[in-house]
Amino acid sequence: MRVLYIPADNISANFSRSYHIAKNLSLHCDLFRVMWKDNRSAFWQGEGESTFNSLNCFLKSLFQKTSVKKSHDFGHEVYASVFISAFIGRIIGKYTSLRLMRNYNSRTLNKLIKLVNPDIVFHADGYFFFPASNSSIPHFSDLQDDINWNNIPEKKLIEAREYYTTQFNLSKLNFIVSESAKQSICKYIQSDFIPISNGADFSIISSISEEKKREFKEKYSIPNTNKIVSYIGGEHKFDKSFTKKLIRQAYKEMPRLTFVLAGNLPTFESPNVIFTGIISNNEANVLYAISDVGLTLKNTKNNDFIYNSVPLKFIQYAAAKKPIVSFPIKWSVNSNFSNITHIDSENINEWIQKITLMLNTFKWNDELTVIWEKYDWKNIANTIYNEIESSL
Repeated sequence: MRVLYIPADNISANFSRSYHIAKNLSLHCDLFRVMWKDNRSAFWQGEGESTFNSLNCFLKSLFQKTSVKKSHDFGHEVYASVFISAFIGRIIGKYTSLRLMRNYNSRTLNKLIKLVNPDIVFHADGYFFFPASNSSIPHFSDLQDDINWNNIPEKKLIEAREYYTTQFNLSKLNFIVSESAKQSICKYIQSDFIPISNGADFSIISSISEEKKREFKEKYSIPNTNKIVSYIGGEHKFDKSFTKKLIRQAYKEMPRLTFVLAGNLPTFESPNVIFTGIISNNEANVLYAISDVGLTLKNTKNNDFIYNSVPLKFIQYAAAKKPIVSFPIKWSVNSNFSNITHIDSENINEWIQKITLMLNTFKWNDELTVIWEKYDWKNIANTIYNEIESSL
């Protein structure tokens, strides 16, 4: 089977759902992945956002010559002129630029179909960048998050919901990250979705060497004798005020506990916290492996977009056989994983108590291994491929 694959992003850090699905689908089929210069790569490399970078990526993507080449990573890479709205939206308005982007990319997609001659087109972008083509080739889609309706002007919401309803109804199958995301999106979009969770690369995380762990601790001056609780993520999922209170109280009660916080986060001083800044995928995998407990550090229950997600970090901690103490995320609450403790409050004493309990009593067992194995990216991609094949 030849698959023309439209990713949700082309971030060079290669951590996203669409990247991992593509990589593991390529084990089952001849996969052709559409490439463009993604302006978000700079952010995940710790360089921050800039107008110059957005303009550079816009122009390089727009004037990219059409070509197909064997990838050094997996499958084939397909290059063509792609319109990305990140830069131009600042000038003409975000929603106007979306319309232009989709009109332009619709024509590009028809050219790519003629070039690649695929058996199917897989829209891992959830029809955000590329609308479905008017060809007879079957289309499939994936939504790696709920749609963030808050980013769409209120007067354009009806139009946006009509667009997505039309698009998803052109698919033979639509996949979505979770049952709760499905329930949320179906309030506004009249279509059907198959929940397929996020995953982790279990083989990589489980095989982190002792040397890599030692090197990471030395690089960030993490005391060997201390227990480690960690957070890996972005500022939008980080509550500085709550975190500061938690860490300072923990220092009084558990001075031999070190908090290691990774990502683009606002920092503060405390003897028991280490801010690493943005780290690579490889370093993040090491941090999962050396942690004793993983954390979330912001209550997102009132944010449908995040609350209905399946955080990659939850599965990555599980791949490292680690427990998690977290604010509620609907998917993990409903799943009732025994390695995840949820706290629906900002009561610092309760958080200290639950972290202490996990540090002192939690033991990974074979039952948990069986439960979490289905979240290996290899198994997830195999499920998606079988669903596609059956539908054809």
